Amino acid sequence: MTSEPAANEALDWIVDVLWGGLPGVSVARVPSGHSNQRTTSDAVERYLVVPSAREPRMLLPAHPRTGAAAMASGNRMRRPGAKAQRWAAGLAVRSGAAPFIFRDSLEVAAEPSGEAQTLGDILGELLGETVELAINVRAASPYRKPVVQVLSGDGRTLAYAKVAWNDVTERNVAAEADGLEAIASAARSGFSAPKVRARLSWRSHTVLVTEPMPSGLDRYPAAAGPPSTTVTRAVAGLWPGRNTLLAESDYTLDLGDRIVRAAIVAPDASSAALRALDRVRARFADVAIDHGSWHGDWAPWNLGRENGGLWAWDWEYARPGVPLGFDLPHWFFQRSFIERKSTFVDGMAAAGAAATPLRELGLSAAQADATLALHGLEAAARYLDALALGAVPNPRFVTGSIAGLASILPERGRA
Repeated sequence: MTSEPAANEALDWIVDVLWGGLPGVSVARVPSGHSNQRTTSDAVERYLVVPSAREPRMLLPAHPRTGAAAMASGNRMRRPGAKAQRWAAGLAVRSGAAPFIFRDSLEVAAEPSGEAQTLGDILGELLGETVELAINVRAASPYRKPVVQVLSGDGRTLAYAKVAWNDVTERNVAAEADGLEAIASAARSGFSAPKVRARLSWRSHTVLVTEPMPSGLDRYPAAAGPPSTTVTRAVAGLWPGRNTLLAESDYTLDLGDRIVRAAIVAPDASSAALRALDRVRARFADVAIDHGSWHGDWAPWNLGRENGGLWAWDWEYARPGVPLGFDLPHWFFQRSFIERKSTFVDGMAAAGAAATPLRELGLSAAQADATLALHGLEAAARYLDALALGAVPNPRFVTGSIAGLASILPERGRA
């Protein structure tokens, strides 16, 4: 008898989302080098758990050709250390040594009744051939979703799929599909994005299938700063919005509602955010704000270059009706809070670097100040949204949120 690999919450979660409860489908975790004696299944998917079931990062097709192709995909976009690790892992897969390095695997078996449709089944039907899947594994959270690379038997990347599984991910996957469809039909300037292949319904939720991006994409140089204001304006124009006084903006009304909803789980931060919002409304009540859409996660890791052209992906936070230029302070906030792992208050300070590009975008000094203040509240509201949904608190937000929110237009006003 083989021993069961050690449990991991992230692995349990992704197995449940993709295969749990499908009629006639069973999933077994087994150490590599062993096989389940399945005599009743007519199809078995087999995945290596990379690097292990204790610390899973990816479910990799066990076939050497497709597994190696999945590890090599997108390597030009990765940092040198990650690139080297994936190159070494790909070499192990190609050489047949992977079962001796990655000791754990998953086997997915389907009963011959044919009643169940796995994700691989529906993607194969869509693309017209048998496919294999490489699946990213990340820590479970209300916002996480399976991201799947779809490969042909000879290792070509045919598509990518994002799989919604709850109300939050349904909204985000649908928003990404809407954004990509708007991009495809818009007379945009300065950037490209993945094309939508299909929006499928599976297990009562949306699966967004997109075409792969160019294989020659290179990392976007973070030191170059955010893309040009021409690109920012093009993104904002995907869903044009109204010009209204800040006091009458639907965005600020919705922002207040989001902050209030978090009061049960984060009363101090919610109260501080509401006080800051009141200050912003009072200070900029008669400032006219242009509204439009934004990418919502504008950061170097969601951008790439190919032959001088800009590509942007991960549009799941794209939304209409936000202040023009919101992506600019978000760029600097994300680089501080996410990339450098700074505190929330430091991220707020870093976002101030967007003042110059906001002015270049055509905003007046008052409009730029209002936009920066509202972005700080948007950043706080996102984390409050997550806390209200049961996400694990981020200590860098929890310890810095009050000070960061207090820094938004202090009571005595700005110098």
